[in-house]
Amino acid sequence: METKNASKLPRAQRHAVILSAAVIVANRDGLSEVTFKTTADACTMPTKSRTVSDYFKIGELRQAVIADARASDEVQTQAVAMGLK
Repeated sequence: METKNASKLPRAQRHAVILSAAVIVANRDGLSEVTFKTTADACTMPTKSRTVSDYFKIGELRQAVIADARASDEVQTQAVAMGLK
């Protein structure tokens, strides 16, 4: 099976891949560890941190993680402590 190149994904799919990676980072390492680089590194397809920043500002990315149903209770607690919720 051939892996689809991430740069060829439709914008909405690429957005979803990036958000999923950010949720993984937040749940694993904490909300404060969600950065362009850590998110890019966690993407299931080769992704550069610059690409992540093309889709989200860092605050928007963290807010999207907080709003995502996959974010853990610990992430929600961290969001309150960080003044993001």
